Amino acid sequence: MSKKNNIAFVGARGVGKSTIARMVAQELYKTPFCMDELIQYESNGQSIEHIVQSEGWNGFRDLEFHVLEKLSKCSNSIIDCGGGVLVEAPKTPKDEETFSDRKFNQLKDCAKVIYLRRPLEDLIHIVELDENRPSLSDDYKLLLERRLPWYEKAADHIVDLEQNSAEEMRDIIIQLLK
Repeated sequence: MSKKNNIAFVGARGVGKSTIARMVAQELYKTPFCMDELIQYESNGQSIEHIVQSEGWNGFRDLEFHVLEKLSKCSNSIIDCGGGVLVEAPKTPKDEETFSDRKFNQLKDCAKVIYLRRPLEDLIHIVELDENRPSLSDDYKLLLERRLPWYEKAADHIVDLEQNSAEEMRDIIIQLLK
């Protein structure tokens, strides 16, 4: 399978993937897909928090992989990935989440991957304000420190989101893709 002219945005929760993905999709005339929205659709409209409560993180991560498999059949698309797209849930409550080879391979096979990066302190502040998502951990900083290298590993390009506006970031990404 080829990359089919897709672009996938990865990065931590709160980095701005959804906003930038929609803007880039509009500018490049590509179809935007939000994995979190598709996961909710696949689960008959349940919120992500409800899915995690009823199916556990393992069930959620399996559903996430199922959605990614479906998206891999698309072309000329922008994929806004959830913050845990490169994660497998812990096997037991005492374990930590691990890197997901299956989702990494699926993502790399179907898209050019852009990692949107923001300073750790900014991410922590943004996530603290988001009441619509399930808690990831008591120590979000440790979780981010574990995940950030996984985003780098998957990235074809890394874009640092500094103090630029979303429009400026869109333009930087479009130039990068040319």
